[in-house]
Formats: sequence, C-alpha cells, structure tokens
Amino acid sequence: MASSWEHFGEIANVAQLTGLDAVKLIGMIVKAA
Repeated sequence: MASSWEHFGEIANVAQLTGLDAVKLIGMIVKAA
C-alpha cells in the first residue's frame, strides 16, 4: 500500500503539470487496480 501511495503522489504531481491528461491517466490506473 505504501508504495502505491508514493506512486499516487507522483501521479498527483504529474496531474498539476498535465491537467486533464492526468485525470484520464488516473482513471486508467484505477481501472487497472
């Protein structure tokens, strides 16, 4: 769990940079998980 939270933090940083693309990326990750 801890490692996935670290990845989530990295994704959150990317989200701030990429915007909507990151939202789509997170959605894909949620479906994969």
